[in-house]
Amino acid sequence: MNIEHLSHWSGQLNREMYLNRYGHAGIPVVVFASSGGSHNEYYDFGMIDACAQFIEEGRVQFFSPFQVSIVKAGFVIGKKPSRSCRNAPCL
Repeated sequence: MNIEHLSHWSGQLNREMYLNRYGHAGIPVVVFASSGGSHNEYYDFGMIDACAQFIEEGRVQFFSPFQVSIVKAGFVIGKKPSRSCRNAPCL
């Protein structure tokens, strides 16, 4: 099975963003980790193995991005943004 561990620098978040790709062709499916999970969680819990036949046949490919919560990104739910970040671009 084709597995790629990719990364991309996000200027908006000022950090490296990681992404795993499982498969080489097929319908792209983006899967997200549970709250607080990593981009490896889908694989670690056996979900990629459960879909291995479809992945290896090139019928589907999974993309598992690094999760950034709004708290980690510097925002707090329910609080009004400070004057300095009101005009900040959206994530």
